[in-house]
Amino acid sequence: MLRWLLTAALAHAPSEADVHAPLELSWDVPAGCQAAVQVRGQVDTRLAGRPQPPGTLVAAARVEATDTGYAMTLTLEHDGTSSTRAFEATTCDEVVETAVLLMVMTLDPLALPPEPEPEPEPEPEPDPEPEPEPEPEPEPEPEPEPEPEPEPEPEPEPEPPLFARGRVGAGVGFGPLPGVGGAFDLAAGLGGQAWAVHATAEAWTPSNARTAAGSTARIWLAAFGVEGCGILSPARRWTVPLCASVVAGPMSARGLNVQAARTRRTAWVAARIQPGVVGWIRPWFGLGTLLSGHFALRRPQFTVDPSNVHGAGTVGFRAGAGVFFRNRRAW
Repeated sequence: MLRWLLTAALAHAPSEADVHAPLELSWDVPAGCQAAVQVRGQVDTRLAGRPQPPGTLVAAARVEATDTGYAMTLTLEHDGTSSTRAFEATTCDEVVETAVLLMVMTLDPLALPPEPEPEPEPEPEPDPEPEPEPEPEPEPEPEPEPEPEPEPEPEPEPEPPLFARGRVGAGVGFGPLPGVGGAFDLAAGLGGQAWAVHATAEAWTPSNARTAAGSTARIWLAAFGVEGCGILSPARRWTVPLCASVVAGPMSARGLNVQAARTRRTAWVAARIQPGVVGWIRPWFGLGTLLSGHFALRRPQFTVDPSNVHGAGTVGFRAGAGVFFRNRRAW
């Protein structure tokens, strides 16, 4: 029936539109579909010669490509009422034609031609003369009824999808080691559309520290942690991860130009907050930036001769960029 209405509307529409429909249209479609200007022109054409519709129609349409064709979600607001329709078709032109028809029907239901009258039914043929009834055959013995088959168990509802996630990043920062240094980090874990949990590892490039007496030591740090993230999706190809983690690892120091120098290690522990922005070039591959600040829960101290050569800072900051991965195949 919907296909007939579309065909009839096209056949009865005037060749030129002389009515500009009161329509506010938001049109989000993939490449290859008709543009918003073409859709508005079709609505104006179908309403040509009709009285000006009362009120303004606010329409928002979004078309997405699916495995079988295209799917549209259409929201219509008119005269204080709102409705949302969803439909699919094998081509984008078909879902666009359906959207145009719904917008025209909302503005002016009488703009479409009436349905054709049904064809009259043919007159019934005369009943044939009855044949003589055959002699009744003996009734066969009833067969035993088959045992009913057991009802199949209901299939379990599918669980929400989980994605394997990971990142490789590098940046610069300060706080745990002397001065400004480089830092590299890895993360891997699982997550859904709006959350993720990662195991993390990081390493800071070694830095030198000097005492007031002129002695020096080389300091370096490696740490591991667990990170939880909430993920915002403000746009189709953009996500904003907001992560918090606890990291811990050995901070090591070794004196330079010191007789019988030995390497000393002690634990460094910190709580970290790390927001970021990721742009997904492919559904499974993206590039992004990360900012992180940490608060040291345990601060190592190192001494030489016996002056204090280095003490880890209470707070620290790091900025960097990274490559992000997830095993997602579609947007």
